[in-house]
Amino acid sequence: AGSRLFPHMGCKGLAGSRSGKLCQFHPDESVGFHMFEHRLHFRTDHWRDLTGDRQQWVVSSLQLLIIKETNKRYILSKIISIGTAVPSYRHRQEDILPFMQRIYAWDSQAGRKLRFLYQQSGIEWRYSVIPDYTRPAAEWEFYPPTENLEPFPSIEQRMAIYREYAPSLSAAAIRRCLEARLDATQVTHLITVSCTGVSAPGLDLDLVEALGLPVTTFRTSVNFMGCYAAVHALKLADALIAADRHARVLIVCTELCTLHFQQAPSIDNMLASLLFARSEERRVGKE
Repeated sequence: AGSRLFPHMGCKGLAGSRSGKLCQFHPDESVGFHMFEHRLHFRTDHWRDLTGDRQQWVVSSLQLLIIKETNKRYILSKIISIGTAVPSYRHRQEDILPFMQRIYAWDSQAGRKLRFLYQQSGIEWRYSVIPDYTRPAAEWEFYPPTENLEPFPSIEQRMAIYREYAPSLSAAAIRRCLEARLDATQVTHLITVSCTGVSAPGLDLDLVEALGLPVTTFRTSVNFMGCYAAVHALKLADALIAADRHARVLIVCTELCTLHFQQAPSIDNMLASLLFARSEERRVGKE
């Protein structure tokens, strides 16, 4: 009967999944059913005793019950807290311009264009783990004080700085996020996100140790997906919560963009340095 009445609907969770469960649909009538291989089977003797109208009433009631139980099983995730942190070096956008002109302004016309772009960027402050962008060349710590920045910093040098600063910056943002909202020991899942650095054994393990997260914390990473990465992490967190209603998912997005300044004077590099060479870290908590 169940296959005939509900050919496209499984009945797991209709009103419990124990064999012999009795559903009361009306004060003076009841229909017994049991679960077997996710199909609904009516007791034929009860079903035959019902009139056509009562049979239709039972069908409608079961359909409503299916909808109600399906909605009950669907868990809606929500963002319960957000925390941010930025590096210690704070650069005014207009003060970064001389550094960029030194590299990208190959003539006076290019210099004027670059100045115009910086004035129209709408960005006032930039944060970085590198102090050089607003210092005289004699005081640079990361870049060589040469006209073309040669020898240009290697990827190994950039990743060394990432490993030095990313864990502490991430942990600072997470603490602000969890403060007065959730204890670190309640976190069940950790998702780290970054397209500006990678390390081994990994940022996720550094954070588990630094924050005292449970050793059973489920960890995964979203790497090198660009601006879309945080959205992907949110979708992943939502899926984890749908699978476990008790999950508390922690997402940390850590980007140190100013590590990846490029010296070639292309329009792409100019625009990237203008808009995206801004280092900050933000963390989103989901429940």
